[in-house]
Amino acid sequence: MSAYIARRIALAAVAIFGVLIIVFVLSHVIPGDPVVAILGGQAREDVVAAARERWGLDRPLHEQFIRFIGRLLQGDLGTSLATNRPVADDLRAFFPA
Repeated sequence: MSAYIARRIALAAVAIFGVLIIVFVLSHVIPGDPVVAILGGQAREDVVAAARERWGLDRPLHEQFIRFIGRLLQGDLGTSLATNRPVADDLRAFFPA
């Protein structure tokens, strides 16, 4: 029975890792520049570059993925662009509904 549970936990870990890879890849293959979409098409190039650096989008993909996983493991889901609050706080507020 313990071998079955260990196998299920291992398969769940592999599935979660696969979902994380899919989410990360999909967020990076969407057409357009997310920074320009957030800041608007009229944003100056220096403002766009500063936002890319602040959000870590100027780093190579493998570094972005490692940072993404590390922050998730720490429970940091980032900051909501709509409410400017931590996403975890928004989820806690709206999850009971």
